[in-house]
Amino acid sequence: MKKISFAERIKSLEMPHPLVILVGLVALSALATYILPGGSYDRIEKDGRLIAVAGSYKMFAGKPQGAGALAVAPFAGMIQAAEIIFLIFIIGGAFAILRATGALTAAITRATSAMKGREHLMIPFMMSVFGLAGGMFGMYEEVLPFVALIVPMAIAMGYDSIVGVCMVYLSTTLGFCGAFFNPFTIGIAQGIAGLPLFSGLGFRIVVWFVMVGTGILFVMRYGARIRRDPRKSLTYETDKLIREKFLGAGSGLSSADVKLGRKNIIILLLVAAGFAMLPVGVIHYKWGIKELTGLFLTIGAVCWIAGRIPVNRGAEAFIEGAREMMGAALLIGIARGVKIVL
Repeated sequence: MKKISFAERIKSLEMPHPLVILVGLVALSALATYILPGGSYDRIEKDGRLIAVAGSYKMFAGKPQGAGALAVAPFAGMIQAAEIIFLIFIIGGAFAILRATGALTAAITRATSAMKGREHLMIPFMMSVFGLAGGMFGMYEEVLPFVALIVPMAIAMGYDSIVGVCMVYLSTTLGFCGAFFNPFTIGIAQGIAGLPLFSGLGFRIVVWFVMVGTGILFVMRYGARIRRDPRKSLTYETDKLIREKFLGAGSGLSSADVKLGRKNIIILLLVAAGFAMLPVGVIHYKWGIKELTGLFLTIGAVCWIAGRIPVNRGAEAFIEGAREMMGAALLIGIARGVKIVL
């Protein structure tokens, strides 16, 4: 009988489903309420914001969360995260309609052809752009819609969906953490502390470059490994489905197979105009999740009309796109349940 090494046993272990991990975290959080004491700061209102009073932290007896609280935590989490969950559904529906027009497939195929031999440059370029969005404008949840654009493009270039998500969300997160002009973190914090606005800029720019640069190197290294052997990707099977959905079975489409055409160009320009409104609305008009949801509903409707999609087919595409986001929506709600329990 062949003896299985410890390393082989580790490799054979199956990664738990994210839903299992999150449910486990909710359960651990409930257990922690029996061990850890509670605590809170006194807060005062200043300039329309509730601010914690320094030195006012008080500890008090914890409130253990039993089986009942644990059972309702996912529901309560979904209620709290309802705005983001519905935004995700609308984004999924809007992009399904865009996909049904054929314009997105044509654009991805052309972009992939144009970048042939230079695919590795896409990672530093996109991560720098989104890193600046987080570092300068404080964008975070607002970049979520771009994931639906970048992931199919990353897969078409030989990467996987993890690389696509990292190009958008990891870079934005790193940029946000190492922000140098973020008015929502640095501006507010320095105002509270009485420091000159955006002082220490040089140091923070260095931090931003270190954080985003490290992220770029990591993703490029991982992406190169996936391009050499796509089967090493944790999302290999899922990516095959995405590849078939966006680029056709076998992903063998070339730029010669797909014509942009006047209709597709008009649709893409309209979508680009919609995306251009996103940072303007967030930064200048203080848009929130509600306004972003309305924006993507509008983008979906415009694609529906410009693409001349039959009414019933468009409705079916929208529902199918929202359905594809169900898993992500559930994960967000259950993750918020951790906060509810604590």
